[in-house]
Amino acid sequence: MTTVETEHAIRARRAALVLDSDRAVSDPGTRAAWRDLLLQHLPEPPADVIDLGDGTGALALLLREEGHQVIGLVGSSGSTRERDGGTTLDPPAEQWTMDATADPETELSTHLGRFDVVMGQHVLSGLPDPDASVRLWLRLLRPGGRLVLVEGLCADGFGVAAEECQRLLLQHRNHLDVTNLPEHLYWGWPVTDERYLVVSAR
Repeated sequence: MTTVETEHAIRARRAALVLDSDRAVSDPGTRAAWRDLLLQHLPEPPADVIDLGDGTGALALLLREEGHQVIGLVGSSGSTRERDGGTTLDPPAEQWTMDATADPETELSTHLGRFDVVMGQHVLSGLPDPDASVRLWLRLLRPGGRLVLVEGLCADGFGVAAEECQRLLLQHRNHLDVTNLPEHLYWGWPVTDERYLVVSAR
């Protein structure tokens, strides 16, 4: 498999994970569970939030409904919502598209220190340099800003284990809150793999 094919496979695998979890949020009980979980860890609205990756916008929509200002950051290949032919979910009110071949630090250099929250779903998997990406995400935050990631490790080995994620983030942050999410309420069906929320406010 070529490098391009590998990168495409990683994007497709990540997109499938995000799409599956976002579809589950169409259930009222699941939406309420995610809303309650996220609001425990977020500042009072309106906070400036950047939603990393190419999801369908489900969690971003929940935050918008609570009064937060959300910007979506997607790759040049488009969002999962667009590639899937559209869903009932709304994209963030503002959406940035970043060229996959561009240097992320250059692309985002004018937005350093702009956000109260950097949020992402399954964004660590397959990154060429996860440490550099985390450093950049943290530079997007204002002082006291929060990094909020939904991650997991699937049975087939795709993803990032909670222990590995903590080790990566603690190179740059002093404290993490990790919440394991095995309950089917968050996903719409029983899960047997590792899924979790990690939040760092300092």
